Amino acid sequence: MPFNTAIEYWNLKNMKFICLIKTTLALATGITFFMTGCSNGNSGAASSTPILEKKGEYILTGFSSNMAVSNNTAIIAHTDDSMTEDGIYFIDISTPGTPQQTGILETEDVVASVAIYGEKVYFTQREYHDGSWGGLLKEVPLSDREIVRTLSTDYIPNSFVLNGEYGYLLDYKGIHIIDMDTFAILKTVGSLSSYMMTIDHARAYVAGQYHAIDVFDISYPGSPQLLGSFTNPYDSAPHDIKASENIVALAAGGYGTLLFDASDPASIELIDIHETGDWAEGLAVDDHYTYLADGDAGLVVIDTSNIASPVVKETYSLGDYAREVIVIGNYVYVLLNGKGLVIFEKTK
Repeated sequence: MPFNTAIEYWNLKNMKFICLIKTTLALATGITFFMTGCSNGNSGAASSTPILEKKGEYILTGFSSNMAVSNNTAIIAHTDDSMTEDGIYFIDISTPGTPQQTGILETEDVVASVAIYGEKVYFTQREYHDGSWGGLLKEVPLSDREIVRTLSTDYIPNSFVLNGEYGYLLDYKGIHIIDMDTFAILKTVGSLSSYMMTIDHARAYVAGQYHAIDVFDISYPGSPQLLGSFTNPYDSAPHDIKASENIVALAAGGYGTLLFDASDPASIELIDIHETGDWAEGLAVDDHYTYLADGDAGLVVIDTSNIASPVVKETYSLGDYAREVIVIGNYVYVLLNGKGLVIFEKTK
């Protein structure tokens, strides 16, 4: 099964079950999710803390907003130093020590989010039409990088998630359900200002500005049913969300990382607020450890074997603003705002 950005199969963290996943949001940015192997943790002590050794980097000066990784390829949404040229950079990471650029897809405006599903790339961006800003969702084959399908929306999109025959496009209006055969919106559900989504089993967890979490039953993907919500205590845009076995983690910028128990969606409980060194941007979870892209503080490795009492184990200063982190197998991919991609290898 290929790794996918945004979602193919998702799982994050819980005291008993752990999978790897990743996402990010910056401004109107969206999510990128990945799944790797899963651990049956049984809420016991975590294994020895991984030590990260830098293997390689691909330097991009300017502004890098988000990335996705799949099939030995990283794609990065990037704006150059002059803030006039926007596009998606394709990076070959098959040899982690020497990542190489293989192409650039130029875009008309800033890319809000990127995602990879199998051999297809999806990205969202804003578009000015009829006197106001709207949005676009575009589909591009990974092989030839030519845009094959485009969907217009009335608002600037935040992120996109694929779930079988249906896609979910999130923006200010809510969640647009898309028939992927016709590439058309079927209906819109959810709360205003929906930013990102993660899926665990038959539930979708949506993070937004007004509701920190909306929980949906997606047993029928084309017709999500709202099960419960938790009001955002900070009334600010979230930056990342992960969920597994009813435990939900939310990156909330300067407010830290929030952990929730959503076993009863009608009565979601806030378990813990873990304060961070700078700005909680992106999360990845692997083997009882949460990897946090923490802005100027760098990359933080947190022991979450006891989810009610997370412990910081390591902090890696990266010399730039850490915006996203993705963990796949023994490799950790970190996106820096002004320096591009850094690749680490996990050792014990």
